[in-house]
Amino acid sequence: AILAQAARNEEQKPLLSDRHLAMMAAPAAEPPLLHDGRRRLRPEEEEKTMSVAAAAAPAAAPPEVLRRAKSAGGGDVIVAPSSEPLAPGVLLRARSLPLAACDHLDLAGAPGVLVARGGGGGGEEEESPAMSKKPKGRCVICLEDKPVSQLHISREICGNSECSEPFCRDCLKSYFQERVQSSRFSLLPMRCAACRGHVPFARWQGLAEETTLSAFVQNARDALALRCRSCDDTTTLLEDVWVSDREEAVRRVVNCSRDPAAIDAARSKFEAGCMDAESFLDLLRVQGPQSLQDAEPETRWACTSWGSYTLEQFLSWHGEDKGKAEWEVAEIDTSEDAELERRWACRAWDTYTFEEFVQWHGEADGPAKWEAAEINRHVARMADNGRTYTLEEFKDYYGEAPGLALWADAPVADVGPVLGLFDDDVERRAALRLADLRRRPKIRTPCCKAEYCFRCQTGSWHHGSTCEQILMSQAAIEVQFCPGCGVPTQRTEGCQSMVCLCGEHWAWGGDTSDDDYD
Repeated sequence: AILAQAARNEEQKPLLSDRHLAMMAAPAAEPPLLHDGRRRLRPEEEEKTMSVAAAAAPAAAPPEVLRRAKSAGGGDVIVAPSSEPLAPGVLLRARSLPLAACDHLDLAGAPGVLVARGGGGGGEEEESPAMSKKPKGRCVICLEDKPVSQLHISREICGNSECSEPFCRDCLKSYFQERVQSSRFSLLPMRCAACRGHVPFARWQGLAEETTLSAFVQNARDALALRCRSCDDTTTLLEDVWVSDREEAVRRVVNCSRDPAAIDAARSKFEAGCMDAESFLDLLRVQGPQSLQDAEPETRWACTSWGSYTLEQFLSWHGEDKGKAEWEVAEIDTSEDAELERRWACRAWDTYTFEEFVQWHGEADGPAKWEAAEINRHVARMADNGRTYTLEEFKDYYGEAPGLALWADAPVADVGPVLGLFDDDVERRAALRLADLRRRPKIRTPCCKAEYCFRCQTGSWHHGSTCEQILMSQAAIEVQFCPGCGVPTQRTEGCQSMVCLCGEHWAWGGDTSDDDYD
């Protein structure tokens, strides 16, 4: 480039006068100093330096070894597969290479590259990402190379030993966020991005943002939300289960089951997503504790207040004949040295369940005390109409054999004890509760104990009509979209005032003339 510029200068050189020729014949002045105090090389000295440096380096080195690309700051980047500094002449020659020759540059391809930044880089050298000794892997979502410490293998998330795709943390966070945001007012189970298998909540909650987790829990609450017709308050059927409830749930559900091994295995499968909620409820009905099917458990009488009394007190409480009979069978109180004989008797009675008998008297004496106690109310189970009946009432209404069959096939009346088995997984608890509501939609609201049909979303059990008939009648009802979240909404009963689960409040059809609209 210097020689070419000199040739062009020679062609454009003007005619010189005698004074100019005399000045040229004089000794050459020293070149000016650079800003760092060094003397600038004359053209012939600079050309000589470049020739020496080129002779010392292999002839084919510059076009093959030295390459130039654009740095992040916009300047030129010169790379060489050597860890030694570039000689000044070689660096100067490399800067003259065209950028078109660097299109095939791959910084990650050759280990130990040296990078010199030009332009905005200031000519300083620094280590490239390829010089890092840390092992790397490629995320299958963003297709970028990441340090292994920032990657998660999919089998660690879904538990599938055959699933081994790497994902970076940022992509996983984005995936979980998109999955949750796309399931507003519903509860989609989290799936593995590779094998589409179920991912338990405990495994992915540590990889997601706090806002994503909060939105997921809110989705579960909204999926089980209802509005009580009596108090006009919105509540949710998703119970908050504490860790201490798990031990109680294991004792009440697993240990008291007709087949504890089968229930424990089913619990593990359901928790891992290998069994659906409907199948788990079916197994609980057949092999689980019978108390889960009892809508109203059997209760028996038990004494709550004992004391020692005289014969006159016995007679005043029970009458002449019964008082004497009770006195004869009562145990004598030998703890007091009194003039009048006193015997033990119960002055206060109440009804208790079998579990309460066992809790008070122990595993050994509790069942015996239960069998000896007087029955107060027989166990009742739920029929198709949502009401509870005893076994004798089932037999009287349906007949002996059909009544026994329907009694045995009664749905699980209360899944509350079962929810304690999944205290750390809100999605599994919600899925189990929703499956139970599909089988038993006629419930009572937690606040006012009012009738409510969860399937039809109406504040009554619509006696005389089936759920299918009610849903068919609702099919022709106009749908309006919530102005806050855009979810389609139906007004099946009540006033014009609408309150969405997202918190938006608006008037149905824009009509604010209703007296109940505030």
